[in-house]
Amino acid sequence: MTLRRALLVVAVVAAVALAGCTGGPEMTPTPTDASTPAGTTAPTVDASASEIQSTALESAQNVSRYEATVDGTIAVSANNVEQTIALQNELVIDRPATEYHRSLEQTVRGQTTTVDGYLVDETNYARSPQHARQYGSEWIETDVSGNATQLLDRYDILAQYRKALANASVAVDGATTSGDATLRRLQADLNTTSLDTTFQTGNRTTFTDASVTYWVDREGTIHRVNATFDQTTETSRTTTNRTIVSTIDFAYGDAPIDLPEEARSAVDITDDGESGEDPAGGSDDGSDTDSGEGSDGDGTAESDGDDSAITVRGGDLAVDPDRTFKRVEAVLETNVTDPEAVVAQGPANLTRGRGVDRRTLSDTLGLESASLAGTNVTLGSRDVPLSWLAEGRVDGVGNVYLHSAPGMGSGVTRLLTAHEFVHYVQLQNGRFESVNAGTDTTTDGAYAARATTEGAAVFTTDALLERYVPEGPRNVALYDGIAAAAPNGSLTAYGNSRYVFGTRYVDARIDDPAAIESVYQHPPTTSEQVLHGLAPGSEPPAPLTVTVETGSEYVLAGSDRKGEAYLRYALDNGVSTDRAVAAAAGWGNDTVRSLRPADGEGTTSYVWVQRWDTPGDATEFATVARDYLDSYGTVENGTTTLDGVPARFETLDDRTTALVIGSRDVQSAVTLRTDGGGVVVAETR
Repeated sequence: MTLRRALLVVAVVAAVALAGCTGGPEMTPTPTDASTPAGTTAPTVDASASEIQSTALESAQNVSRYEATVDGTIAVSANNVEQTIALQNELVIDRPATEYHRSLEQTVRGQTTTVDGYLVDETNYARSPQHARQYGSEWIETDVSGNATQLLDRYDILAQYRKALANASVAVDGATTSGDATLRRLQADLNTTSLDTTFQTGNRTTFTDASVTYWVDREGTIHRVNATFDQTTETSRTTTNRTIVSTIDFAYGDAPIDLPEEARSAVDITDDGESGEDPAGGSDDGSDTDSGEGSDGDGTAESDGDDSAITVRGGDLAVDPDRTFKRVEAVLETNVTDPEAVVAQGPANLTRGRGVDRRTLSDTLGLESASLAGTNVTLGSRDVPLSWLAEGRVDGVGNVYLHSAPGMGSGVTRLLTAHEFVHYVQLQNGRFESVNAGTDTTTDGAYAARATTEGAAVFTTDALLERYVPEGPRNVALYDGIAAAAPNGSLTAYGNSRYVFGTRYVDARIDDPAAIESVYQHPPTTSEQVLHGLAPGSEPPAPLTVTVETGSEYVLAGSDRKGEAYLRYALDNGVSTDRAVAAAAGWGNDTVRSLRPADGEGTTSYVWVQRWDTPGDATEFATVARDYLDSYGTVENGTTTLDGVPARFETLDDRTTALVIGSRDVQSAVTLRTDGGGVVVAETR
């Protein structure tokens, strides 16, 4: 295990002790003074240790809302190399509302990163600079309907330290006065075995020593916790030791959780498979999407008979993870550090909804998420619930998450486990960095990047199955099944198409998974290349410049390239699939310019300009686009609207068309014209 790998493991394992996190590399807080609060004196303690413990447990149980400030350091030692990580965490918990806000700042080797997370209206929002490259926005969101309580529990640090106190032997270590409060210092001798369960550290990581002081007032309110933990993580290749020192200060009462305005334009990754929870692929960039681990547990079948190096947590697994991982390494002809664990979770919740009411371009065009709850897909000779197969993921520190249910059997389980192990190898070998470096951050570029990594995972998984289990189900059948089940023109169908066409693209490029590096090093850059199997660099986007000349009423709010695939699936809402495919096939380039009212009031409008390969392609698209508007749109007072939003179509020259989607005021205030080879969007009032 390298130091980099060890530090990643540390950041997650230590986080549980510092900030109540049970699984994401983002959650790990920083150091401050672990001593007596300022301005204190030493009064007499008038209660026994057990009485203070009892009132503290009751008080912590009854808390509704609180804030916690966590400061800590993690000293890591692995492979004779030492490293210190400094972390700071601000946490707000609202238990009755099932909401939180967390902000984490982490400093390693002089480099500081900050991430934020919100749970509001059963929607999980996350902000990180790392998201910008993959999604074109630092903000992403995931619908967690049905799982919000479990997600809140992951970050309820007061509840976790309460559980630790409940299993501790305690002694009074004096008292101090801070303001009007008398704070009794309760020294807790924690049961290190129970800590492994309390903080869900996994079977490889154990607490070897723990020292925690609780500062408790006469009503039982916990004001501060000072904690020092020693932990050891054992793998087949290395031992990592860490010492975690933290101070946690609590404040109680109303704690407002205000979602930032910029979060309301977050990229929704619930159904398109971005960042962690997708129709059945997984998260590949190591971003935390807040999916719970479940309880610890072990279980393997199909065992080779040797000691398992990859632990199984949360339930049983119908295949031996070590054997499956060795097979993945064999077909890829690679050798990387083994994954930390496979976490088996219950069936996924595939009911979709939106916690925050707002309208995006995708919503307006008809590209909306579709619920696949209750859907079965055929794998081999079996009809399998999609809830068994969906939302697998890999985190950044070696944990593989997938869903498991009684009756899944080894064939289905092997397929899912192998797919996620391929993503783990991609992460270890830097494949995501290679692909992201070769694509841009537009919607179109992100489609191409995701199609590459997911297509490679499906291709490799099926190559493994063909070699070792020739009679079993195939991974490609899963995505073909989702394609058949997802409604035409839905965001779900669009997201799943990256797996279907990505697999075909990789299959056309190489014959053997061992040669797959060439695909990562030279990925497709547009969805056009993916859909048509074009070589990287061939048929690049046609030249297109769109200039916006705003006046006093509107400001430019964003820019994007949507791509042929997006256009194809949007048209599918108003015309037949065959016509949508044909009309989008002549795509040469496109640009979306977003306009917002200068006063901040009102909704965002969009000017979507398309450049076509030939005049004939432009004419064909114009016919289909107007039919789409007639079919999907509604005429209101002489104006065509898409779900209530006015829309108009224009042909600007023999190869250029445009859709203007926005308020009636925008429709009258904005004109489009060609200028040489470019297009000018002008506010004329």
